[in-house]
Amino acid sequence: MKSIVALTVMFNTIFGSYGQDIPESQVPSVVKNTFLTSFTATTDVEWEKEKDLYVVEFEINTVDHKAYIDANGKLLKVKADMPVDQLPQAVKAAIEKDYPGYTTDEAESIKQSGVTTYRVEVEKGLVEYKVIYSAEGKLLEKNAGIN
Repeated sequence: MKSIVALTVMFNTIFGSYGQDIPESQVPSVVKNTFLTSFTATTDVEWEKEKDLYVVEFEINTVDHKAYIDANGKLLKVKADMPVDQLPQAVKAAIEKDYPGYTTDEAESIKQSGVTTYRVEVEKGLVEYKVIYSAEGKLLEKNAGIN
């Protein structure tokens, strides 16, 4: 019995930390208004609830975006996929210096508190890192998490 309880707690801890899809009708109007005034011409809009945040995934001109908005309607963070070749030159140069021989795979910009950083996946053979750089090319984090 104890093992069943332990497994249940572990399952809820692991999977409870991820967002749950919610219908737009359950999104507070202040949150929807922030989204609608911050982003135009969006398509494929999907809402999730992650802890106390509303997370909206959407596309603008076929580019995937993800915005995090609190219950008061404050836009906290925006992520956007981007082509690797559109990374700032300082970031590209830093990756070449820090990870010689690695290829860059996926990239995204992350705007939070007025600051833009760049998350990039670099790989060489079976070795892969997710790294975050400032716009000036300073390495901020290695093995960055999913969010």
